[in-house]
Amino acid sequence: MGEGHETGTWLNLAFPEVTRKFHGRRHDGRVALASGPRSRQLPPVAGDTSERMRIVIYYAVWTVMCAAAAGLVTALIHAWFFSYIPNRAGLIDTLFGDAVTALAIAAGQGAVVLVTGGVLARRGRALRGTVLLGLLVGLFDFVTYVLQMAAPVTELGWLPDIAVLVGATVIITLSGGVSATTA
Repeated sequence: MGEGHETGTWLNLAFPEVTRKFHGRRHDGRVALASGPRSRQLPPVAGDTSERMRIVIYYAVWTVMCAAAAGLVTALIHAWFFSYIPNRAGLIDTLFGDAVTALAIAAGQGAVVLVTGGVLARRGRALRGTVLLGLLVGLFDFVTYVLQMAAPVTELGWLPDIAVLVGATVIITLSGGVSATTA
């Protein structure tokens, strides 16, 4: 996409409505996509909401790490104490399958945290104690997994198990929400 006159550039060809609204060039020679002072070009941003969302994102990453650690430790416990594995290939298969499942569940819990925390942030609530909340999610996962290994009758099936983990993650996240005025 070389230099060309105003109507021949790739930007103007891709976005003809921008070309029609063109009112001039900026001081550095580039095409201005909007005219007027910069304050009119950018939508107003609530700084408080962006800070709350940044906390939610960090909390989601921390929750994924805690839940993944709980799942991986459980996978190791399952492979060494609760599984009959006749050879090394069986051990690797069991460990890999359990680890993939644990990481997938942890990623899902991170998505649940993002949605729940995003709803809290849009409603003007901030998350407090996110390190503790992430640890609680990981602890709940670990206790649930070990309980299901020790007493298989407590395993309800995939859908109810996932529903319980989602419900617990939502409840733990909501318990950390406080009014932004008190935060």
